[in-house]
Amino acid sequence: MKKIIIFLIAFCFCSILVIKNTTAVPKAKSILNTIPQKDQKLLENFLRYLVCNERFGYALAGVKAAATSGYYGHVLVPGMPFVIMDPIKKDEIEAFRKYKKLFNSEYFIFRETPFKPEVTAISLICKKKFASVARRHRNLLHSIFDTPITPEELLQKVASENIDLFNILHQHDGMFGLFLGCDEENALLYQRRVDLRKCMNTTKAPFQFQLKPRCGFSSIQEEYNFLQSSGGGYVPIDRNVCMFEPVVFIDFGSAKASSWITKYEGAQEKIAKLFKDRSFLEVFLEHIHSEEST
Repeated sequence: MKKIIIFLIAFCFCSILVIKNTTAVPKAKSILNTIPQKDQKLLENFLRYLVCNERFGYALAGVKAAATSGYYGHVLVPGMPFVIMDPIKKDEIEAFRKYKKLFNSEYFIFRETPFKPEVTAISLICKKKFASVARRHRNLLHSIFDTPITPEELLQKVASENIDLFNILHQHDGMFGLFLGCDEENALLYQRRVDLRKCMNTTKAPFQFQLKPRCGFSSIQEEYNFLQSSGGGYVPIDRNVCMFEPVVFIDFGSAKASSWITKYEGAQEKIAKLFKDRSFLEVFLEHIHSEEST
């Protein structure tokens, strides 16, 4: 009798998992049926661009916490004598705005926010991964906001405020990089370079710098020169792995960067298989409404 009870409990538990894992598929189908073919085509082109060119596939697959892109909107940018033509077409953006509620769920935030007067940002946030990164770097977040902030509170700000992620983070390049998938050492070295440059540019005679050089450097100028020279190039992931644009890292000689890159190389192939011979729109909807993707 005891064995039968254990079997029934296990069977029920497995059944719940199967139901939970498969409900996203019919939900995606039912959502698709509400979208006219013309709009489906526009959304398909929009999502294909973001996945193939802006690394949104990594966020959709829960490999990194966030992916961001942006567009000018076919405007004349101050200082440029010509109109910038975006790869994202105006009617594709309008289609996304029309159906953007369908792309937000308890697992993902997909939004459009102003970034600069001439630039609009597009962001995809994987909530579970985002909360994990925020929790891991809570001390850094506290220093950015000058007060303790929970992952849930930060997610609420991201979801509700009409501000892009970079500005929500008070333009902190390091924390922004961590959410975009860079390893900690790499992201914080990049932030250090930013801080050193700001310090040197804003400090006036008699040049009592607020920052002190790290161990091994005689001045902040020497440290900055080192980071500038070692971080001038990118470390691209092998483009031949799949059709997707690679995640790139500023190369500061980080010992952990190579293992981080290996992680993304492994993810690329999985993401490519995910979209192979399938509608980008349908795959997006399935994953947006599925806990399994996170």
